[in-house]
Amino acid sequence: AGGGMTMIWWANPDDFGATYQMLRNDAGGDGRYEFRINSGAYCQFDGGSVSMQSPSSSITAGDWNMCVVTSNDTHDDWHLYLNGVEVDTDTNSFSIPNDNDLKFIAHQISSGGSAGAFLDGYIDEVSYWVRELSSSEVSELWNNGNGARADSLANIEGMRVYYDFEGERTTGGCGFTGECITNMAPSTAQSAVAGA
Repeated sequence: AGGGMTMIWWANPDDFGATYQMLRNDAGGDGRYEFRINSGAYCQFDGGSVSMQSPSSSITAGDWNMCVVTSNDTHDDWHLYLNGVEVDTDTNSFSIPNDNDLKFIAHQISSGGSAGAFLDGYIDEVSYWVRELSSSEVSELWNNGNGARADSLANIEGMRVYYDFEGERTTGGCGFTGECITNMAPSTAQSAVAGA
């Protein structure tokens, strides 16, 4: 599986009232990272000295958006994609910590570390991989905006976490899978250890 990493989430936010942590690792010190929707309507990844973001106002409320972050085996070649297109890169080195602290939370984190506002909108197709997906694989998952399930790729080696939300709460606003989680609340938020 190599030592690369990929994280993916699809979101259809109703608004941008807060910065929502989508995936994060709570490892202490330099090991912490956050992959989020910023209140400025863009996707953002920060970990150690690595910091990437899509342009301001690049995520559209009321539409499905796919945000992807990848790194190579040595974690010094980072790529951020929004809707199948690479929008930022970083060549700083950041060692990914043990993925046992990975969490999918989809809510705001207060300055004290407790849960704040939960995402107002829809979430689907969240995945975490211990390999770097290629730009062509990212494009295949974007599928010209129609989306494709993460487990539909020819090579699913390295997929450690996959939330497809099949069998979860359904709404008419869900995307290509027909099912997603909406209007996150403490009772529906997913907080899970990678590989569990």
